[in-house]
Amino acid sequence: MCRNRVVQVRLTERQYDRVLLRKDHAGYKTLSQFVRDLMLKEDLVMLKLIQDIHKKVLGGDKNGKN
Repeated sequence: MCRNRVVQVRLTERQYDRVLLRKDHAGYKTLSQFVRDLMLKEDLVMLKLIQDIHKKVLGGDKNGKN
């Protein structure tokens, strides 16, 4: 996927340091990937929920009630 859009955010030094600390603590190598995942986290949660519902509707979840 081609990433050709840029988002800029202004932070104080303290905020920037906190973001870097959180990135490192979460195990990310790049700030870009960390911020991208944080911004799109709700999309990933929704996708997982839809996949779970889809499995239950199709009967793929043996423990679920149909």
